[in-house]
Amino acid sequence: MDPNFVTNYFLGRIFDKTGEILKPKVEAYLELIKPYLIEKSERQQSSCLIGFGRCGGNICEYVQEKIDEAISQEGEGNRNRLSRLLSAQNLRPLSVNPLIFTVDLDMHAFNEKSLIGERNSRFNPIELESKGGAGHLQVSGEHQAYKYLSVAPETINSKNWQNFFTFLVNTAGLKINPTKMYFYIFSSGGGTGSGMSSVFGRAQKYAISERIREASKTNNIKLRESLKDDKVGLVDAPPFSHSLCVLPNIPNKLKLHNHIFLNTGRLLCRLLSNLYLENHPQSSPPSAKGVRSNAFPWNCMTLISNYSFAQQLEGESLEPSVSIGKFEKITNDFVAQQIQNLLLAQIDPKEVSKKDWEKYGIGRSEIIKLDPADLRTNLWGLNMVAYNEKSTKEAKKHPISQLFLDSLQPPSISAGASKDAPIVRGLSLMPIKAEKYRGIFEVESIEKRIKALAKIPAFRRATSILTVISLPSEDFKAEERDFTKLKKYNTQIFENAKSRRYAIILSPRNEMNITTFICGSAVCLSQEILMHLSNYLSRVFNDKSISGQALEKLFYSFINPCLDLTKEERLEKLNQFASHLLEQEDLQVYTTLPMDKFKEEEEGLYAISDPKGRLKIDELAVRKEEVLNALTEIIEIMDHEIEQNVPFELEPVLY
Repeated sequence: MDPNFVTNYFLGRIFDKTGEILKPKVEAYLELIKPYLIEKSERQQSSCLIGFGRCGGNICEYVQEKIDEAISQEGEGNRNRLSRLLSAQNLRPLSVNPLIFTVDLDMHAFNEKSLIGERNSRFNPIELESKGGAGHLQVSGEHQAYKYLSVAPETINSKNWQNFFTFLVNTAGLKINPTKMYFYIFSSGGGTGSGMSSVFGRAQKYAISERIREASKTNNIKLRESLKDDKVGLVDAPPFSHSLCVLPNIPNKLKLHNHIFLNTGRLLCRLLSNLYLENHPQSSPPSAKGVRSNAFPWNCMTLISNYSFAQQLEGESLEPSVSIGKFEKITNDFVAQQIQNLLLAQIDPKEVSKKDWEKYGIGRSEIIKLDPADLRTNLWGLNMVAYNEKSTKEAKKHPISQLFLDSLQPPSISAGASKDAPIVRGLSLMPIKAEKYRGIFEVESIEKRIKALAKIPAFRRATSILTVISLPSEDFKAEERDFTKLKKYNTQIFENAKSRRYAIILSPRNEMNITTFICGSAVCLSQEILMHLSNYLSRVFNDKSISGQALEKLFYSFINPCLDLTKEERLEKLNQFASHLLEQEDLQVYTTLPMDKFKEEEEGLYAISDPKGRLKIDELAVRKEEVLNALTEIIEIMDHEIEQNVPFELEPVLY
């Protein structure tokens, strides 16, 4: 059975061709968002954060704290420009103050987050009780996501789930739902996060696509009238979905058989296959409903590496438990800061004084309000993010062009305003081997640094660059020539980018910061990404005809940009590699239970009463075809990256 069965199953229920079934869904939605609406503001733009698993839930909590901190300054005598703007425009509830959902199959996590929900009505933890949660298994989280989507939401004993389903699926793409941005936040190594997030993202994408498809072809007059209605009608442009994925730390490469790392490799393999099929639509036939069953779940996914951040904590005299807790908070806070900047960038630049940007040499055509249309154009596929910040006092001594250049450095940790709140600056994922990348920034000459950075595949093949500049208090002055220099650096480092956009926002704190999203498929050439893929394939797809170490060595014989191989030679080695792969992943690797027992327990959780409608766990297994799609996608990228002077070096996993 096609796993897309479940999607088609629930789409058939929620999209009645008469349009009548939409009306009760709209009423349920109005009840849900009533606490967040201002009079006559139902059509204002809004955002939604969905945190999956422990990591995603914690990051949502940090975002909420940051937004609350920014808005709380409104009552102070020296309130900042952001607070005044929010008050004047009455934007707080919907524009920059998102509705938050957290999803976790672990009831203990739900109980923790429910305490936050009691204090803050915007924070909505969803109780999805499941015996043992997802058990750190991505395939289990994926399977249970399909289970919840395949039945009528009112049959699930969870009020918050019904609200969530209404918000995410039933009203997505309708005028009554003002949500224009959805952030999916999770860790790649968790069972709930890495398993459920992509299923929910794809379900929302399918629901919106199906409504648009049906609306475009229908001859049903009643339905046409319903679609024009102010409440149940379709929006002019679908919402933008952005996932932020935290990759795990790798403390010991000898332990890469752990589920955390296998989940990560599995997720990356499947998503790269999705991207290949989007780039080669002829290879992905439409489903019976006309929606491609292997679509990339979101518009884009930003990768943040715990491994890169953790390396900066080496040598600190901290107890292991303290170090891990501190390190996780630092990483989560980094992610939360990037989300906050995107949220604040929704404020229309016309509302910011012309003096705040005109004097800096940034033209009106370059400054954008980051609405869904802008984001779809500038953020897509895989990307990484660079970040840097300085206090207003420091910013006066460091030009913003230098702030931009330093944001591309390897992550560094420095003291923040509070001893307990250190700041992480730098790039979220190392594009080449960390030691070599760090060496670029040890060169004194800025010109030589820029030339070296411009040769890195992820930078040279970047397709679009989106920079969000957060300006500090009104007494801060920047020189026009400094912004001109920033744009010059941007052009020199990302010389092939087709789009470079800048959004100026008002800093809620006494600081200046800069966030830059670097988009392009060459992001997947990061050593860390390739290491997770080789580890996953050698442990879960090996048919045992050769050892795992030999299979991994074969993997790196063609997945290496430094090797002067033609595309045909790489594909020939790929075929040799594929001859040692199973037809689908070995699910037994994930569990100590006998496979029959494992399948019985998993499928016993399924809620569809009709046995013919039950999705078998085997049907969610990654197939060999997907592996070949993913690796072909990488080879096509490397076909452009065979120059001998590319500072690239790969380090195989040690068994």
